[in-house]
Amino acid sequence: MVKAQLFSDLNEFLAQKNKPVDSNSRVAPEYALETAVLLDELKGIEKSAKYKNDYFYRCYLNNLTTQSDGIFSIQFSYRAVYDSIPLLKASFHVLAKKIGDHYYFHSPLLQLTKSWKTNKTGNVTFHYKDRLNEKRATVYVQKLKSFDAKLGLSGHTTEFYSCDDFNEAQAITGLQYKVDYSGIAFNSLSASHGNKSICVAGADNKEGFNDVDIHDLWHDRLHSKVSAERINRPVDEGCAYLYGGSWGIPWPKIMDIIKRYAATHPDANWLNMYNESYNFSADTQRPLRADFAINALIVKMIEAEKGFPKVMELLCCGKLETGNENYFRALVRITGITKENFNASVRTLILNAK
Repeated sequence: MVKAQLFSDLNEFLAQKNKPVDSNSRVAPEYALETAVLLDELKGIEKSAKYKNDYFYRCYLNNLTTQSDGIFSIQFSYRAVYDSIPLLKASFHVLAKKIGDHYYFHSPLLQLTKSWKTNKTGNVTFHYKDRLNEKRATVYVQKLKSFDAKLGLSGHTTEFYSCDDFNEAQAITGLQYKVDYSGIAFNSLSASHGNKSICVAGADNKEGFNDVDIHDLWHDRLHSKVSAERINRPVDEGCAYLYGGSWGIPWPKIMDIIKRYAATHPDANWLNMYNESYNFSADTQRPLRADFAINALIVKMIEAEKGFPKVMELLCCGKLETGNENYFRALVRITGITKENFNASVRTLILNAK
């Protein structure tokens, strides 16, 4: 009877995995923030773009154990067989607790980090195992505060978990394996719920604090404010280039690369390069996209001349679409830059950039 109810509720939890965390009726409410990270990794997990099948991977139970406090520990995976070859997409770990007549599910993060130390600086609570580089943590808090000021995120708090590497960051959230992350040593997972955010950062932790990517921090804060359905990705990436660089390359160095490219390609068609998201870097491991870099220049101009609210207007012009028509409608309204004068305008911005 217990297992029947548990499996029934688990199926309900998974059936609602694509919904926001507060709309999933089988999420344990007090663990909603941590579980939001896990649900982000579960969304669309059964789909395969390679095999063009929205229901390619199926869910299988791997293990079920009972802990001493009556909590169930559940491991499950999404697998498929193609041409007699077994394929593993991802494996997950969740905890289940009974409330009333039903079981509710959540990430194991709080349980797995209960022995960690904490340090509260501003609106950020840092969670770490051994030591914290307070100087670096303060810089992180200051950067976060500046983004929140731009975005109007008052009273927003953040839980920051400092992990040794990305494997640990995945494991404590309940993501045991995901093929998308194969070979990635350092990365982070994040989510927001209400006026709270969480960042589970897996980077090189030799100095007592992750060397956090400010580029990704910008994305996290913007997505805490604005629905992904409204955000234009090339503009979002442009802001991230400008405020936090890309792939460890700071914005001034990216600007130098653009200037050198423009000098050696005086006839470059920036409009075509924008629409094609052209990579103007010779390093294929760390691409620098033309549409992202151009938007960094445009955002810098708009913010200096008209203030950040106008940047938000461009940011929220709608999701990336073929031909970028929604983007260009917003661009001409805000800046006067049209498709016809785009090349000349971009060349001028590059020439005058400092």
